Amino acid sequence: MEHWGELLRFAASITTRAVAPSRTLKWCSSSKPSDLAKALRELGRIERTMFMIEWYTSPALRRRCQAGLNKGEAAHKLKRAVFSMSVAKSVTSLLTAKHSVATG
Repeated sequence: MEHWGELLRFAASITTRAVAPSRTLKWCSSSKPSDLAKALRELGRIERTMFMIEWYTSPALRRRCQAGLNKGEAAHKLKRAVFSMSVAKSVTSLLTAKHSVATG
């Protein structure tokens, strides 16, 4: 709690876009982390712990996340099928063209 004011200032800077995200990442991943970076890391650990507790206690949250994952997988499967079909059509037309040249 000793760095709470700094954490709030940091959050305000990100919210108002006073600091570029790339600069923020560079600052947080420096070789010698500042006290604020350490406080941010601890806050992230608390947030992750709270999410894990909610995950284990809420079947509705798990279903919602699984539904989102399934949607993404379905979209990827469709993209792969469309790509495979277009490759197959290209190969077929190429082979047909070669065959007509060879026979004609």
